[in-house]
Amino acid sequence: MKIENVRITGFEEAVRGARNSFDSWDRSDSRTGENGFVMGDADKRLLLKLVQAGDAHAKALRMVTVYADITAPRYWWTEFDTYRHVVRCSCSTMHTITKKPFEMDSFACDEFLEHNALSYVLCALNIFRENFLRDKDRKWWKRIIQLLPQSYIQRSTVMMNYQVLRNIYLQRKGHRLSEWHEFREWAETLPYAGELICI
Repeated sequence: MKIENVRITGFEEAVRGARNSFDSWDRSDSRTGENGFVMGDADKRLLLKLVQAGDAHAKALRMVTVYADITAPRYWWTEFDTYRHVVRCSCSTMHTITKKPFEMDSFACDEFLEHNALSYVLCALNIFRENFLRDKDRKWWKRIIQLLPQSYIQRSTVMMNYQVLRNIYLQRKGHRLSEWHEFREWAETLPYAGELICI
């Protein structure tokens, strides 16, 4: 799994929105400095209080938007797509699956699969690809899709928010897939993750 091109926006708006409920804008101690937005201790305490009160009260976290490019196997994307409030623009299987030959590094798998089952699947996929490129017959493309393993790696640009990240972080603790552990470790590195995501 690879997560890159991360951009985060909306902390200032989230703090302002959280303060609306209490008419307490004068208590805000956050500021914008040379390196961007710096959240003050009082604002962190307020957001933490709302987070601990539950998702309905922590709706200000939905204003903190995270953009990222994630490269991961299809079996991980299947689980990731269960989360609401996520926008995902993926590499199109329909338009890009035949652009290049299938190789071992196109898949997330261990050595056992590489040296056994996957090598046969790879051979068949490349034959179907060559036939599709030669004949332009959709049956070959459909056979690629039917045979394509869940371990095939795809890249997507995603938009999510801190509330979704917090739910993912809590729900995927101890998951069998190593990719979820990698995702959780990445979430821990985000600004104010200790106060807003990993609690």
